Parts: sequence; C-alpha cells; structure tokens
Amino acid sequence: MQQAIVGFHLDDQNHWVADLACGHTQHVRHDPPWQNRPWVLTEQGRKEKLGVMLECKKCEEVKFVLSNPNHTYRRANIKTLLYLNLDNL
Repeated sequence: MQQAIVGFHLDDQNHWVADLACGHTQHVRHDPPWQNRPWVLTEQGRKEKLGVMLECKKCEEVKFVLSNPNHTYRRANIKTLLYLNLDNL
C-alpha cells in the first residue's frame, strides 16, 4: 500500500528511516551496491523526497490479514493489531 513520506529520522544504528503518513516507518539506507540512495545522506536530498510515495510493508501485511478470514494472524491479540496500526488504513 502506497504511503507518503512525511519525515525522516535516524535509528539507533544511525541508519535513515522514512516516517510514513500511515504512522509506520521504513528504512531508506544508502548501502551500495545493494541500495543506491545517495539522496538520503543530505538534508536537501531528504527534503526533496518528502511527499514521495513508498510501499508500506506493514500496511500490506494488515491488508492481507484483514482480507483473508482464515489467516492465522486474523485471530491475533489486540497488542499485535495495535502494533500494525490499523487506525491508519
């Protein structure tokens, strides 16, 4: 599910993380040759990416679980559902 980037922060290992409109986060590392994102290294580069849409993996997981009534996680406890941030779907 596509979500807009609304900000960035560094994690505890100094890797850049995109804050998404849905409330979830996603790493946006620059780690050539595997991940080539030199824009994340500068404030200007990150600023230019605000509003860009990224695929939110957590939202996709929630969407899949909710659309599959027999899925094991459909019967998950409330802590798991809150972690997946259902309110922002």
